[in-house]
Amino acid sequence: MSQGHQSFLAFADDLTGALEVGAKFAAQGIRAVATVGWEPTPAAESPPVRIVDLETRHVSQAEAARRVARLVRSAARTELLYAKTDSTLRGNIGSELGAMLEAAPGPLLYVPAYPAMGRTVVDGRLLVFGTPLENTSFARDALNPTTESRIVDVIRRQTSAPVWVVDAQRLCADAPAGIYVSNGATDEDVAAAAEFWRRSGWRCGAGPAAFAEAIAQRIDLPRSNAAPRVFADSVLVVNGSLHEVSLRQIEQGLPDPHPGWTILDHPGLRDEALGGVVRELILKSAIAALIVFGGDTAFAVLSAFGGPPLEPVGELLPGIPVSRLYDQGSQRDLLLVTKAGGFGPPDVLARLRERLTKRQP
Repeated sequence: MSQGHQSFLAFADDLTGALEVGAKFAAQGIRAVATVGWEPTPAAESPPVRIVDLETRHVSQAEAARRVARLVRSAARTELLYAKTDSTLRGNIGSELGAMLEAAPGPLLYVPAYPAMGRTVVDGRLLVFGTPLENTSFARDALNPTTESRIVDVIRRQTSAPVWVVDAQRLCADAPAGIYVSNGATDEDVAAAAEFWRRSGWRCGAGPAAFAEAIAQRIDLPRSNAAPRVFADSVLVVNGSLHEVSLRQIEQGLPDPHPGWTILDHPGLRDEALGGVVRELILKSAIAALIVFGGDTAFAVLSAFGGPPLEPVGELLPGIPVSRLYDQGSQRDLLLVTKAGGFGPPDVLARLRERLTKRQP
């Protein structure tokens, strides 16, 4: 790796985002571990990639900045730093990037595009399948409505750090400190930004999982060729998300029950209560995998298990990671499949069932 860095530290504002990043590295054979919250560990005990869920989606801008600054300041100087952001600009993106920049001064490359999920950036404006963000269902999100597609404006409302919109092909390695928002309409644009970042010596990057994936494909970290095996014939599907995408997915899955599959659909139920229900079901059954819709719900479920570290093993579908979870209570390994509320096709449950019930050689 041209920068001489030896490891990679990422943070996210919710659990589904953290696991998305880990899945991108795991798919490239790079071991990653995801945790909720941050406690420094000796370098000798650290995996090549660490991802931390800071749970900053619903806290104040000041608290989000404080958590990010603490994490970045405690990071080893040899670590590359990555802020996993929501693909529809939800959360405290500006304050988090500003805090990251203050704690690790220098240029920061922010690549908000995720073309595979229909998120593109044209002239600094975020489009979802060609529609400006403020004209999509994300503007009606129950917890975090996003009503501004101009990315620079979103950032500048939360931080005084300098911000510019650029094309990846025009970036310069010796650029002054600040946040550089990269346009991007294609996977090739995201790849160009990742290639620049790899060669530039810049330490800080940010974006949704597409940019993380492009970095994982290029970064010089130890890799394994072993392909992960995932199989589960007893699955519990848990939905706590109020997003209309998740509601449609559950609605389409309910009329087509599958042997061994149970759907627990409680959108809007207090997450702690839902986590407790899931925990009891796991203890009383032979469930081998959990599929959880929504970042807040995933956090509540993991908290009910005591918040153990997770090891991402890849993606079952684009944007839908699968991780390994060891449950101390039942003394067995579980698979945890997590999906952000606004991700995935209407028939996502049928597709996940096909992937999970197909035995790999």
